[in-house]
Amino acid sequence: MLAICFVFKLINDGKRESDTTSFLYHFVANSVFDIIQCLAIIIFQKFLHWKILVQFFLTSTWIKRAYGPIGYISIIGLILGHLIAVVNRYCALYHCITFKTFWTKKTCLILIFLQYCIPIVILSHNVFYEAKVVYVPFFDIFIFSLTDKWINIVNNVIFVGISVISAIITATLNIVIFRKYNQVVAKGSGKERSKRFLMLSYMAVTTICLIIFAIEQLVRLYFSISKKNDGLIIISFTLFWIIPSLTIMQPIMTLIMSKNLRDYFLSFYFNRCLPIKKQIASSTNFRTTLVVTKGKNFKV
Repeated sequence: MLAICFVFKLINDGKRESDTTSFLYHFVANSVFDIIQCLAIIIFQKFLHWKILVQFFLTSTWIKRAYGPIGYISIIGLILGHLIAVVNRYCALYHCITFKTFWTKKTCLILIFLQYCIPIVILSHNVFYEAKVVYVPFFDIFIFSLTDKWINIVNNVIFVGISVISAIITATLNIVIFRKYNQVVAKGSGKERSKRFLMLSYMAVTTICLIIFAIEQLVRLYFSISKKNDGLIIISFTLFWIIPSLTIMQPIMTLIMSKNLRDYFLSFYFNRCLPIKKQIASSTNFRTTLVVTKGKNFKV
């Protein structure tokens, strides 16, 4: 819902001179991978665990072909999107004066293109391999599995490399961002200072999720090489909460931290239900602000 209203905001802002920030472009781009990955978890994993449409999954060829490309590509795209968002916040806080001169709309589109292109290129080999639906008696569940050992290892190596690098960069930049954030809001109002806990919570959850995901991929790589299939099945359950946790945090924090975007979201869906003074006209120009202090705006 938030991504849809941001798409309309970008379209409307494109028709007039306005202060559309880079954050909106990346938020919408990330939302595509967020939605695809959540649907992939439900369809490819949860449905089989709940024994829904098992016969369809057992007999359908195209769904088995789609498992690898959709599931793996969307995860890498999601991780790259979170990495771009962290770098975006860092640049907005530490280079706030020159930020909008180098992180332009063109820069956003180039980064989004790379975010979509890189996963497709490095994981395109999965298109040529069909997954199988396997019954696991010990857990009494069905699962999708790429039965080719070497393809699993190649996928794991790619996931380990990207997840470890992303976790290190995210953890480092989040620490630096939070220190700067503390310095900025320390001079602001009490309301602004109260947001420090929310920002810390958001950074902690996303960083921990990426670190755990990186560890999970290292363990999966070990299990793949040593052919410990039961271990692979057990470790895969962690994805059921790591990915949803990553996808849900950014929309929630966006609505909490930015009053302007929160008002825009409410007016977009519930404009007629709001008091007149809270209604937002379609021609109104909004600024997307991460932190507002006396005399300063830091945009993301």
